[in-house]
Amino acid sequence: MEILCIVLMIPFYLAICKCVDDARIEFEELQKWIEDSK
Repeated sequence: MEILCIVLMIPFYLAICKCVDDARIEFEELQKWIEDSK
């Protein structure tokens, strides 16, 4: 039963990691844009 829970959690975990990574990239781009516009 434990294994099943872990297997079900993997896609959610990967999706969250991807969202966090995308958000980090967006944030870095935004910071660059703010620096350039000063």
